[in-house]
Amino acid sequence: LLARGLADEPFRRVGKGWRVGKWVVPVDDEGCFQVCFFGKPDETFPTVPYEEVYSGAVNAGESAAVYRQVLRGKIALVGDATTVSNDYRITPMGTMAGVEIHAHAIATLLQCQYVQEAPRWLNTVVLCLLPVLICPLVAICPLRCGAAAAVALLFAYLVANVWLFVDHGLWLHLVAPSAATMLSALGVLGERSLTEEREKRRTRGMLERYVSLE
Repeated sequence: LLARGLADEPFRRVGKGWRVGKWVVPVDDEGCFQVCFFGKPDETFPTVPYEEVYSGAVNAGESAAVYRQVLRGKIALVGDATTVSNDYRITPMGTMAGVEIHAHAIATLLQCQYVQEAPRWLNTVVLCLLPVLICPLVAICPLRCGAAAAVALLFAYLVANVWLFVDHGLWLHLVAPSAATMLSALGVLGERSLTEEREKRRTRGMLERYVSLE
């Protein structure tokens, strides 16, 4: 709030978020927001060793100018990033120190790059729509083309999901729609395979009544 000049503004609950002045933070039912990770561990934010602060190197010596440039006007977090504290957590970007996770959380708030889960109705529509789209394709097209169409549809959904997540911060469910689409496609392909095999056997049996197929 200090960094955004809103230290004197009150918090207000609005819909599914918090408002401070004109700044709105979307949260879930538990009051939490999704952290947006801006890079790999130890590569995103500049760090200053504590011994440099303790020894006064940040204020004097050859490194003082560099440290002043790094720290001036910034939010500085103090935390233990050593393996002794064991303050490490698994994140989408890899194992990360707790203090660095806090830095990503603060950067998410300052840059307003929130990751929001898609509404339940949208996930439901996607879950129902993908199998409905793939079933006619698999039923009408030849078996190989139907299988290729199922793979292409899943790939297109994956690309769209990544695009929405990266460019718009919208998180669509991936596992359930993909599984439903694949199971629907496999079911139709399996039924077609069995039906065609039965037709082949029936045709062969009819022909064997009149001609020798040996």
